[in-house]
Amino acid sequence: MNIKLHIRRLSFWLSHFFTIQLFLSCISLPFLLAWGLPLSPLSILGNLIFNILLILFLLLSSLIFFSELLHLPNGILIFCLEQVSSLWMRLLHSADALEWGYTFTKPSSFILLAIPLAVFFLLQHKRIITTHRRLLSLSILLTIIISMLHINRPTSLAYQIDTSSTSLAIHHEENQTLVSDNGFFAKQISAESWIEFNFIPELIKRSGRKKIDHLIIHDINARTFDALTILMDKTSIGTIYLPSFEGSLNKAQNRAYARYAAQRSKSQTTIRYLKKEPITIELGKKQIMITPGGFEKKGKLSYSKITINEAQLSISKTARAGAAPRPITLNGKQIKK
Repeated sequence: MNIKLHIRRLSFWLSHFFTIQLFLSCISLPFLLAWGLPLSPLSILGNLIFNILLILFLLLSSLIFFSELLHLPNGILIFCLEQVSSLWMRLLHSADALEWGYTFTKPSSFILLAIPLAVFFLLQHKRIITTHRRLLSLSILLTIIISMLHINRPTSLAYQIDTSSTSLAIHHEENQTLVSDNGFFAKQISAESWIEFNFIPELIKRSGRKKIDHLIIHDINARTFDALTILMDKTSIGTIYLPSFEGSLNKAQNRAYARYAAQRSKSQTTIRYLKKEPITIELGKKQIMITPGGFEKKGKLSYSKITINEAQLSISKTARAGAAPRPITLNGKQIKK
């Protein structure tokens, strides 16, 4: 009889816990979409596991503290505390090793406002008063929202970030993303903050993806290597295309290259150096050809110039209804759509 009572209490506590977590997920979802942040299902599971481990950690720490004051043996307690800490660290490393975040494009302001209104409507409905009904209703609502956001992802998209002398072109085609850096990263003074708070959120909001399948680099200097190091750390990159270079690196470039090489060894990114032979990239149904040319010398470093078959990067129409086509330029030339 007591076992059944405990099972009922546990069932009620879990239902109440997951209802609160789903409510928080639905309410926070518009902010995540507006800021270009991923939605992680581990936030719910993580809170459940973290609460248990936190209680064990605080309990064992308190017992060890008082046992030290009373000069009592506490070897077993210290061993248990070390095991709890080790388990938590293993869980964190396992979560970091996997890609748990789900990213979506930013919808219209009307949809962002409609999400929390739909949540409050469900919770205020007369027939949805029990915990189990609220849990089921919020689960269905979150599933519908995620399905709609997934359908809303564009299949073809292109945009560009410009400065007076450099550009960064982003091309998305059939669930693949190509980024062409025409000296933009080489000019960034604070690459880490710009990549983490500007580039990646903007990439997520526009394309609904955080991964970069193809990254083409035109210019090389210390800031370029720093940017590549940060990109490999903050997101997933399939292949990086670097111009073949020769000569000697200065001290700043050597330090930046050492950081880049260390991060490259930890990532699964493929590095392809562009020497003499052209390389063809399969981007959806299109073929993008990268052709290395003559060497360009900057300081003591010389690297090959890169040209791209620009005609293949044009887009006839955007996948999202109502979205106006935006111009994209590569190597200083504007491509008409």
